[in-house]
Amino acid sequence: MSNSRPAVVASAWIFLVLGIASLGAGLALITSVSGSTWLLFPVALVLVAWATFLFVALNRDPSRRPSVSGRPGRVATTHTLEFTVGDREKHAVVYVFDQMWGWLTISVDQELILKKFITFSLSLRRVFEFQVGKDEPHTVRIEKVRPLLVAFARPQPTRAFCDGVLIAEEDGIS
Repeated sequence: MSNSRPAVVASAWIFLVLGIASLGAGLALITSVSGSTWLLFPVALVLVAWATFLFVALNRDPSRRPSVSGRPGRVATTHTLEFTVGDREKHAVVYVFDQMWGWLTISVDQELILKKFITFSLSLRRVFEFQVGKDEPHTVRIEKVRPLLVAFARPQPTRAFCDGVLIAEEDGIS
C-alpha cells in the first residue's frame, strides 16, 4: 500500500517551522538593520498559510471520517468510482477522490492499496495502474484528468479500464 500521509504531516510541520523562523528573522532584522527585510513577512505569511492548509487537509482525510454505513465519509466534492473486475474471481474496486482537499484512495475488496495527497501538480493527467486477482489476473488502469486552471472547482473526469477496455467512468461533477 502506498500512503502519502506521513509525508504530508512532515511537510506541514516543515512549512510551519520555516514560516515562524522567517517571521522571527524578519522581526529581528527590522529592529537591528533597516533595509529590505520587509520581503520576509510575505514569505512567512505564505509558508504559515500553506502549513495551515496542509493541517486542515490532514483532518479532512476521508479515510479518517467514517460515515454511518462504516465506509469512509464523503463530502460534496468527493467523487467515487466503484466497479467490479473479473468473471470467475470477482473483485470490488473503489476509487475515491476528494477534489477540494486532495485526498485520493483506491481500495480492492475493502483493502486500501493506494492513498495519495494531491494538491499542487503540474501534470494534467494522472494514471494509476495495478494488478487485481490471483487465479484470474487483470490489469486495472484508472485515469484522472484535471483542467489547467482552477482545478479544485471544475470537473475532473475519471475513467477506469480493465485489460485496456473501458469499464467505468465518472464525469467529475458533484
